[in-house]
Amino acid sequence: MPQSTAYIISSGIDYTYRFCGVTEIEYNFALNIDADTSQGGDIINGARRLPNQIRLSVVETDVASQPGWAASMLAALDSIRRNRVLCRVVTSMGSWENMLLSEITATQDEANQYGWAGDIVFMQYIPRSEQYYTDTS
Repeated sequence: MPQSTAYIISSGIDYTYRFCGVTEIEYNFALNIDADTSQGGDIINGARRLPNQIRLSVVETDVASQPGWAASMLAALDSIRRNRVLCRVVTSMGSWENMLLSEITATQDEANQYGWAGDIVFMQYIPRSEQYYTDTS
């Protein structure tokens, strides 16, 4: 199996999923800043962490030695999504823990008749107690 620029490791079963190809990676890191925030020193209290989001544009195709690979990968990803399995997403820019697979879009077309291309979106799970930073000084 060829090595790709990104892969995921599912928690619990500790299995690594490597993609045939990753054509694009988009990162989204944001805060939601309330209108009624207060400032404590250099920290703004009331700014809520939004989940980190990573979108991988991937290509999966059957390889000569593994017919059915693309369909198996799509089924495995859908199972991870349905069962809300926490994952670690690893790219050349870093590693992100506690990521949930929130969306899968897959297209099979003339260019990729023996596989699929699409986007898989991971969103970070943040417990409610960690969404707000509280200045304790």
